[in-house]
Amino acid sequence: MALATIISQIISAALVLLCLMRSDGAIKVELKKLRLDGEKVLQIARVGLPAGLQGMVFSISNVLIQSTVNSFGKTVVAGNTTASNLEGYIYVAMNSIYQAAITFTGQNVGARRYERIGRVARDSLLVVFGIGAVLGALLMLFKVPLFHIYTSDDAVIAAAGIRTAIIAPTYFLCGTMDTMVGLLRGMGNSVLPMVVSIVGVCVLRIVWILGIFPMNPTLDMLYISYPISWALTFATHFVCYLYVKRKKYSET
Repeated sequence: MALATIISQIISAALVLLCLMRSDGAIKVELKKLRLDGEKVLQIARVGLPAGLQGMVFSISNVLIQSTVNSFGKTVVAGNTTASNLEGYIYVAMNSIYQAAITFTGQNVGARRYERIGRVARDSLLVVFGIGAVLGALLMLFKVPLFHIYTSDDAVIAAAGIRTAIIAPTYFLCGTMDTMVGLLRGMGNSVLPMVVSIVGVCVLRIVWILGIFPMNPTLDMLYISYPISWALTFATHFVCYLYVKRKKYSET
């Protein structure tokens, strides 16, 4: 399985590179002209390194949550995996809006058309909310037949249902949170959303699991930490976005 994944990724990378080499537009790649530009490398690092660090730290809280799930036994572990696999489809759909938000915001900042940033933010948030809400509702509606794709064990299906009942109706919060990160990074701020995300998602979940969850050690109490952390982090990101956008406007 791992070897198949590696091979598929190599083939995908090769095909993308081939398409870029054959392109006639601004994205055309000419291998003989490839070289590092110190200034560009620093610009990429300023945005990319905080994003990478954020993803790395996220893994710490995810490991802690997974270890807590494991304590409920193999049936709950299987149910959790089943539900999270289905959630992955919704996440990919919402993540596309995060990517679009970075792109369009960055383009308008580069063109100094700051008045368009608000429109990009509004449209991105509305679209990602719609995607998350509709797909979450569909998952809730068809969860049992979808669970049966992965398992026929009634106990596992019941365990998966506990997670889905909490995550699916609120998953749009994750999408809106990520979209705010995209807007901030598009405006050239990568460290700020990294710090907010680490504190709002990682630290909060760790505090929740170590301090609040033991008071009522149930799956519901564990899973509710997701929407709470998404909502609080989104709200903080939104405040940061308003501050950064106002600062950008003042530069005109």
